[in-house]
Amino acid sequence: NSGKGHITLTAQRKRNGLIFEVSDNGCGIARAERRRLFRAFHKSAQDAAYSKPGVGLGLALSRRLARALGGELTLTKSARSGACFQLMIPAP
Repeated sequence: NSGKGHITLTAQRKRNGLIFEVSDNGCGIARAERRRLFRAFHKSAQDAAYSKPGVGLGLALSRRLARALGGELTLTKSARSGACFQLMIPAP
């Protein structure tokens, strides 16, 4: 192990549509942040403290687009072992 993180992308075709999952092996998302994660203009206290770039729109816009397509974007796992986001898009 080189000590570097990794990101995994999986895709599955289900009877009712497509499911994409993006997961990492980072530090996860704090429990207190999970409720606000998909709010527009929200940045975690840690991100704001370290002046990381961005205004906090990425997940809010992504969820809105998923819902406009009839799907959903959710956080399915978040622990010390990283985070996993799942995008479900229904079959036409």
